[in-house]
Amino acid sequence: MNIYLKEQIAPRIANGHPWIYDNEIAHSTGSLDPMGIADVFTHSKQFIGRGYYNPRSKIPVRLLTRRFEEIDESFIRRTIQKALSYREKLPLAQECRRLFFGESDGIGGLIIDRYADVAVIQANTLWVDQMKPAIVQALVDFIHPKAILEKSDHSSRRKEGLTTQIDWLFNSVSLPLQLSLEGLVWELDLIQAQKTGFYLDQKENAMIASRVVCPKGKSVLDTFCHTGNFGLRMLQAGASDITFVDQAENALQTLQRNARMNGFAEQTYFHGNAFDLLREWDRSGKKWDVVCLDPPSFTKSRSSRSNALRGYKEVNVRGLKLLRSGGYLVTSSCSQAVSREEFEMMIYSCISDLKIGLKLIHRGGQPQDHPIQMEIFETDYLKFYIFQKSD
Repeated sequence: MNIYLKEQIAPRIANGHPWIYDNEIAHSTGSLDPMGIADVFTHSKQFIGRGYYNPRSKIPVRLLTRRFEEIDESFIRRTIQKALSYREKLPLAQECRRLFFGESDGIGGLIIDRYADVAVIQANTLWVDQMKPAIVQALVDFIHPKAILEKSDHSSRRKEGLTTQIDWLFNSVSLPLQLSLEGLVWELDLIQAQKTGFYLDQKENAMIASRVVCPKGKSVLDTFCHTGNFGLRMLQAGASDITFVDQAENALQTLQRNARMNGFAEQTYFHGNAFDLLREWDRSGKKWDVVCLDPPSFTKSRSSRSNALRGYKEVNVRGLKLLRSGGYLVTSSCSQAVSREEFEMMIYSCISDLKIGLKLIHRGGQPQDHPIQMEIFETDYLKFYIFQKSD
């Protein structure tokens, strides 16, 4: 199949972005090859690249290459091998990391994470879903896992005409897993937990935060805590007590087991809506030395980012009001649609309303195993900050 774009090609596409939306296509000719691959041309018939095609998607074409090359199983193997080779050079824990990060590694819609001897695949598009046998074989050949789990439950699958798929694709292991990471033991239920089993993108940030805020003897509020990534690192660094908050009861149950396995004294756990609890504690005058805010994405699209920014402002205002003077706010956003500049202006609006001072101690983002491809702005999604409050 040949796909021709409208006369005014988007600079985004010309500059290397792989997504082609349905309203950017003028017409098509021919039929798809057996691999579901289409060639894309400008209106004047200049070749742009090859990608996979799904007419049911709002992004019907996702480019895989800008060259005339075969898109076949060999292409998939080369692309995965290149991503693995890049990660072998990183100074990160080999046993728990992201192995393949979608468009940044050359195949949009494919996520692969590694937890010790288990690989977890997320297939978020129709073409990737159809290529799972080749992907599994590549992983078996290259990293020799004991088992491979498919955890394809992302909401984007519905837009591709797909349903949720959670199943073992190669062997199986008993769950939950137990992993030792940087001095802490973690229980991971890869099937029941959010994402592929752990928030790998915040793993390093939690360790940075535990060093920067020097929590020894301090009280910490860890909201949207999931299974305790930030709070348990604070306890490891000597925090006196942690108050954990999450709306997912199964995550809190796993967190409590993680705390016991690591020999930490009994902490305080709240199952509920973080916004409501922060509001209640503000009214009662509660204070902490450190407040961690790691909420889920508040928006998936730029069209609703204003609502997302209002949500971020509310939760950060509440968090700052619960901080003692000199205390630390550890805050982040994983909403790709909210830019770093917009998030920082939201923080500025918070301190303007509260009439407080805020010192930026650390500005960060996603780790090296979640690489950013500069021409694909969607790959740069995580904003992470540590601030110190002064009245």
